[in-house]
Amino acid sequence: MLSKIVDAMNMEVELIGGVDAAIAACDRMYQATFRSEKYPLGSQNDWQDEVTAMKIELAVKLFIIQTGSRFPERPSDDADECELDGYYYGVQAFEESAESWFDENHPEFMITKDTEVVSFCNYKGEGDGGLGLYTIYKELPVFVDKNSSFNAVS
Repeated sequence: MLSKIVDAMNMEVELIGGVDAAIAACDRMYQATFRSEKYPLGSQNDWQDEVTAMKIELAVKLFIIQTGSRFPERPSDDADECELDGYYYGVQAFEESAESWFDENHPEFMITKDTEVVSFCNYKGEGDGGLGLYTIYKELPVFVDKNSSFNAVS
């Protein structure tokens, strides 16, 4: 009986392309981010608390795409405190520039209680409660169940 299970597992691994391909597929799954179905922001308690962060995220993404600007590069793990402080000040300045650019170029944009958002989770459906604008994250795979996660990112 055990040998039949091992043979079946080995056959599945070979169908994926071998051990290296199976490990690579598992790594993709473990690192993948999934999303919920879209829903209105107003269905969240304290939804107003999310507006600023979502607007800045959208502003930064559009600012980078439309201006070619580059987000500050994070220093290496062995960076000293001054380098890290400089990085965080750089991020803050970059976000402020992006938000100012966004307000100037997209003055009509507003996030309201009717804005469509998604929640994030990992391949097991465990999430940190983070929210994102649906328009940015609509390409992420939708979490259905743990068994479906592997095929969604393989």
